[in-house]
Amino acid sequence: MMEREGAKAAKYISGLLEASLDPLVIISALGKITQVNEASVKVTGVPREKLIGTDFSNYFTEPEKAEAGYQKVFLEGFVADFPLTIKHLDGRLTHVMYNASVYKDAEGGVLGVFAAAREFNEQNWAIDLRAANTELAFQNDEKEKRAAELSIANTELAFQNDEKEKRAAELSIANTELAFQNDEKEKRAAELSIANTELAFQNDEKEKRAAELSIANTELAFQNDEKEKRAAAPPSSSLPMKNWLFRIKSRKIALQNWSSPIWNSPSKTTKKKSAPLSFPWPTKKLRYKTWNARNALRS
Repeated sequence: MMEREGAKAAKYISGLLEASLDPLVIISALGKITQVNEASVKVTGVPREKLIGTDFSNYFTEPEKAEAGYQKVFLEGFVADFPLTIKHLDGRLTHVMYNASVYKDAEGGVLGVFAAAREFNEQNWAIDLRAANTELAFQNDEKEKRAAELSIANTELAFQNDEKEKRAAELSIANTELAFQNDEKEKRAAELSIANTELAFQNDEKEKRAAELSIANTELAFQNDEKEKRAAAPPSSSLPMKNWLFRIKSRKIALQNWSSPIWNSPSKTTKKKSAPLSFPWPTKKLRYKTWNARNALRS
C-alpha cells in the first residue's frame, strides 16, 4: 500500500516536471540528481538515465560555483536569480538563471533541492535591458522633477530670506524712530517739568499779588471810611476853612495876574509917546504872589 502511494507521488511529481518548458532538476542532500525533466535532457544533451545519479555541478562551466549555489540553498533555504552556464555535449553553452529552494517531507525533514533554470539568452538580455532602460528613464524623469521642485523651493527660500532681511531693515528703522520719539518725549517731559515749575512760581506770585491787593483793598476801604468820617464830622474851628478859602483866593489872584497884560502896558513915567514900549519887571509884591500861586498849583 505504501509503495503504491509512493509510486503515485513520484509519478505526480514527474508529471509536474515534464509540464514545464524550463529545465527542472531535483537534487539530493549529497548533490546528486534524483529527477529531471525533458528540458534538462535537451539543454545538456545527456539522456535521462545518465543524468540521474550524477553530480549536479558536472554539467556547468563552473562546477565549484554550481556546488556553492546548491549548498547555499541548503543553508538559507533558497536562492534567486543565481547565474550559471550549462554546457552541452556538443560544446554549446546556455546561460541560465537558477531559482532553487529546499523541499521537505511530511515531518519537516529536508529531502533535497528543487531547482528551476530560466534561459537567459541575448533576446532576454535585450528585453531586460530595455526594461532597465525604461526604469532608468523613469527614475531620471523623477529626478528632474525633484530637481525642478528643489529649484522652486530654493527660489522660494531665497525670496523668503530677502523678505526677512527687508523686515529686519524695517524693524531696525522702526526701532531707531522709536528711540528718537522716546528721546523727544523725554525732552518734552523735561520741558513740561520746567513749565510746571514756572507755572507754580507764577501761581505763588499771583497769590502774593492777591494778598497784597487784598491788603491794599483793606487799606483803601479803611481810608474811604476815614474820609467818610472826616466828611461827616462837623468842623471844630473856622481856621482850616479860612486857610482853604485863602488858598482858593490866592490861586484866583495868581491866575488873574498871570493872564493880565501887565507885561505889555507902557510905563507911566514915559513922556514921549514915540519912545519904544518898555516892559518893567513886576513888583516884588506881585512876584511873591505869583510864586505862591505857582506853589499852590503844584501842591
